[in-house]
Amino acid sequence: MAIDKIQSESINLADNFEFTGNVTGAGESNTPSFYAVGTSATTVNHATLTKIIVNSERFDDGGCYNATGSSTTLNSLTAPAYSFTPNVAGLYFFVGAFRLNADGFNVGLVNNLGGTGGTETYAALRYHTTDTHNAMIIVSGFSQMNGTGNNVCLTGYQEHGYNITTANEFYTTYFGGFLVKKS
Repeated sequence: MAIDKIQSESINLADNFEFTGNVTGAGESNTPSFYAVGTSATTVNHATLTKIIVNSERFDDGGCYNATGSSTTLNSLTAPAYSFTPNVAGLYFFVGAFRLNADGFNVGLVNNLGGTGGTETYAALRYHTTDTHNAMIIVSGFSQMNGTGNNVCLTGYQEHGYNITTANEFYTTYFGGFLVKKS
């Protein structure tokens, strides 16, 4: 059955339809996108915002995630260690998690907004306050990215008076994100 014009009152949804040609305007690409897991433990120092090591990419469509321990150039942009630096402006969704043997700590997704030193903001923040040790905490949120150098990373913060190390199992430390809508 060929469709020349769609009229809602005359379509039988039980029919089979065959489309030819290109369909346009039916959605966006979610690239760039990435998902990485941590295979190394991270020491979260007392009273210090600490970037979590998420060093094993599962996928990186668009080549915007830096899974190394130092800054590098990706798509002509400087990408700090363990961060996502997209080259497409838009609204992104991020998710991250890690496990820490402590009963109170923060898990955050930090967006540096293209600046350095003091211009960072949380795209999302979750504070774990229960008496349960070894809890895996998941944080997620949306962030507007400018596509010209700002980046997002997974962070931890704790104030127990001593340093605490994260678990390093791939299923307890992860970080991922994707483009929702271009600007």
